[in-house]
Amino acid sequence: IDVWSFELLLKDLGDALAGITAPAAPSYQAYVRHQTTLRDSESGQRQQSFWQTQLSDAPAPALPPLATAPVEPSRMEGATEHVMLPADLAKQIEAYARENGVTLYALLTAVWGMVCQRFDPDTYGDVIIGAPSHGRTGRQWSETLGFFVSVLPLRLQIDPTLPVGDLLQATNQKLSAAMAHQDIPFQDVVATAPVAARSGDYPLFNTVVHMRQLDGYGDASGFFVPNTNGQMQLGPLALKP
Repeated sequence: IDVWSFELLLKDLGDALAGITAPAAPSYQAYVRHQTTLRDSESGQRQQSFWQTQLSDAPAPALPPLATAPVEPSRMEGATEHVMLPADLAKQIEAYARENGVTLYALLTAVWGMVCQRFDPDTYGDVIIGAPSHGRTGRQWSETLGFFVSVLPLRLQIDPTLPVGDLLQATNQKLSAAMAHQDIPFQDVVATAPVAARSGDYPLFNTVVHMRQLDGYGDASGFFVPNTNGQMQLGPLALKP
């Protein structure tokens, strides 16, 4: 399940302990049937056309910066490095995003693209970065348990001679357009790209920018922040990360 569904499970558990019966939500199987129908609909064809325009000449995915090609076949293993930014720096970054009229996520994605380009200018001048989407564009799925999350291929042209503000605006606009066309399955998006761009272990991209807004999680935020000792109280139960 995705994080959204994890929150729903906690809510359902709290309701059950409190003796509250919530109305039944549409099933995940209903969502799968909806996606299947969407493929042949006018909306589905329009979204597929959008991605074909974006990816028809997409480059083959490059190795992440500083990475070396694996000697053995990939086992899809990785590692996580947690870095906590000082509060004053985080506020400065948020203020810079507001001054430029872009979202914080767009700013971080654009900056990551710039970092990639500086490490490898030839490869990362035209780069595709994965942008996670929640996948619940219809209100009817807001209470449904399942894995709705997808990753959208965000294609950026990184030109170090242009002002940073131009890249921020372009990234923000491309993000908005991508999110407006997130309903079709990931495999259908990948199918619109050239064979070279969708072959290998990681089709289209090898790097993803993911940001979580933990403020809205309340007591549940401790389940997503490393090295925390908080707990969440659900009736007689105390849940700990």
